[in-house]
Amino acid sequence: MPSTPESKPSPVTRYRLATIGAADDIASSRNDRARQAQRRIVRSAEKYALSHIADHVYVSDLCRAAAVSERTLEGAFKEIMGLGPVAYLSRLRLHRVRQALLAATTGSTTVSATALDWGFWHFGEFSRAYKDCFGELPSDTLRRMPEAGPVDTGKPCLLYTSPSPRDRNRPRMPYYA
Repeated sequence: MPSTPESKPSPVTRYRLATIGAADDIASSRNDRARQAQRRIVRSAEKYALSHIADHVYVSDLCRAAAVSERTLEGAFKEIMGLGPVAYLSRLRLHRVRQALLAATTGSTTVSATALDWGFWHFGEFSRAYKDCFGELPSDTLRRMPEAGPVDTGKPCLLYTSPSPRDRNRPRMPYYA
């Protein structure tokens, strides 16, 4: 007997709907637990990276710190931060180069020396990445007087990109190094 808008659903239909609702709750709680685990992984890797930034940190170091495989770490970083751990480490080092260049006095260092100190070996790629990130060449940053402060480019270089499509509705605070 088909249901009409005025009639109530049959007990079987109500039972099926309740079962589907329970299955959705189980799936969403499983997804929430997975996201929490991914957040813990990223948080522990990020904590390690920030506390050992003066050392040359590699993805294998982050894996050991988070006690996960490289594949798990990659998936967690991409899901939570929107970029992989290699890109994260590169951006973190770019921020440290910028801090060093802004703090340098005239004639105390060169862009090349600072880039090498932070593990950038290919100067052309470094310069392009720096400009993409901060909107100016590293040599322009070095030439500027320390008291002048950083230039507002209108597009800050975040350590992570936009959230994953599943998290578009969740608010995020940007993290600057």
